[in-house]
This record gives sequence, structure tokens and C-alpha cells, in this order.
Amino acid sequence: IDALWAVLHHQKSLPFPEGLANTRSAGTQVVVGNEPVVFRVATKLTSSLQVDRAINVGLPGGNNYTFDAATARLRGTWKGGFINATPAWNGRGGKPVNVVTEALFVPVNHFPLRIGSPTAEPKVRFLGYFLEDKHPVFRYEVDGVEVRERIEVTDKEVIRGFSVADSSKAVFFVDDEDRKYASPTGALEKGILRLPAGKNLAFELRRPLPQGKTTVKASLPWVAASGKQ
Repeated sequence: IDALWAVLHHQKSLPFPEGLANTRSAGTQVVVGNEPVVFRVATKLTSSLQVDRAINVGLPGGNNYTFDAATARLRGTWKGGFINATPAWNGRGGKPVNVVTEALFVPVNHFPLRIGSPTAEPKVRFLGYFLEDKHPVFRYEVDGVEVRERIEVTDKEVIRGFSVADSSKAVFFVDDEDRKYASPTGALEKGILRLPAGKNLAFELRRPLPQGKTTVKASLPWVAASGKQ
């Protein structure tokens, strides 16, 4: 009772409770506190790059990323605020939202995991995600093999942790054209990490992020498993 009276008495000088935004200053900004925030909405990472089935993840500390549910790929990471939802929430709404960025990295547009051959374009199907310590873990199939991926972003690097339930063929991670990924699991040879066939495969890839600038990689066409674009 004493605590309630104290709050009522000092209410004008008290900070907002955790998770509650001050609409006078934050407006339609989606604020990230001490826990990850998942926000699914069509998103513009740049003026020319829109991800319609974006799963945006805001991490404590101001590091964020966008995962594309249509292609099961990491589409970009950025440092700064999280999401400005004004286009989706104000007026008639329904428009793509914008990221609030100080530094943006958009990786090369290709799918890095391959089953059986590092050169064969995979058939990918997104299965959803679940929360592990309130952090999303993405599930998808690569040529019928289930993969789980957890993504972490720090000020200096992006960390991608993969687990493969059961693969009767070798699993490959194919680096992008800059070949900056590194793995404690094993060395990448000519930009390719190879893991032998087996069950419960787990491996991690780390890539340094550019500092203090916006980097948009060259776009490559998405080629379906059938070979038709």
C-alpha cells in the first residue's frame, strides 16, 4: 500500500515502466529494451530493397537484423534504432516500415547452405521459428533436410549458428564473394565449409561487419531449384 501511494504521489517524476514507450517522444518507434523484440511486417532496408515477408529482430544494445521468411535468408543487419512503424500504423496504414539505422549491412543475395554439392542451387522451404530465451530460432528445409538457425549481431560481427537434424549427404556452407566468414568448426577452403553427413550437426559462422558506414552488396538473381529464374 505504501508503494502504491508513493507511485501516485511521485507519478509525474517517475520513469516509464520497462516496455512502455513515451508516445510524446517515441511516437511510432518500436522500442527495444532488455529483451529481443520480433516484429513481422513488410520492411524497407533501403530505398531499393523491400522485404515483404520480413521478420525483424531487435536486440538489446541497438543491433538488429531482418530475416526473410519467403526465402529463409538473412537479408540485412543494422546498428541504431529498431523500426519506425509510422507507415504501417498511421493514417490508412499497411505500407512497408523503415529501419532506423546508423550503419547498415546488406549481404550478397544468395542462399549459403547446400546439401550434397556446394554448387547445386537448393530448394528451400521456410517452416517457422520458435523462441529460445526469447530469441528467435528459425526453422527451414534445405532439399528436404531440416535446419535451424540462430542469428546474433554485435557491434563488430554477425554470428550464425546452424544445427542440422539428420543429413544423409555432406552439408556445405558457401561464403559470399568477399569470403569473410570464419568458423571455429573448421577452415573454409576456397570460401566453402564442408561437414560430413550425419545427425545433429552443429556449426557456427562469424563475419565481421563494416564499421561506420552503409554497405549494400551486389544483388544476385534468385534461381529456383528447377533452374528457372
